[in-house]
Amino acid sequence: MKNCRWITHPEAKISDTKTYYFKKSFTLDSVCGGVVEISAQARYKLFINEKYICEGPCRSAQDVRFFDKVTANLHKGENKIRAVVFHVVETTAFTTGFIFSKPE
Repeated sequence: MKNCRWITHPEAKISDTKTYYFKKSFTLDSVCGGVVEISAQARYKLFINEKYICEGPCRSAQDVRFFDKVTANLHKGENKIRAVVFHVVETTAFTTGFIFSKPE
């Protein structure tokens, strides 16, 4: 996932079991669709433009990050991406985080 970086909460700790909320609004000059890759530590629900898209990741390993591929249909004008991430201490060796790639 080139040019992507994990985002997290500045006070998130590996030792905290919590739910985190991530959101991002952006404007596009034209319609943009395609496959995006997404992941979170440890579970997530993804919404694009207030529409439920998916949840995951369904595969897991304590020290390996997996990425789900989903179709994203973004429209011209303002778009909103929102994720609810549930970080479970017992299932991960990582601090909570969320990553979303731009459509291919």
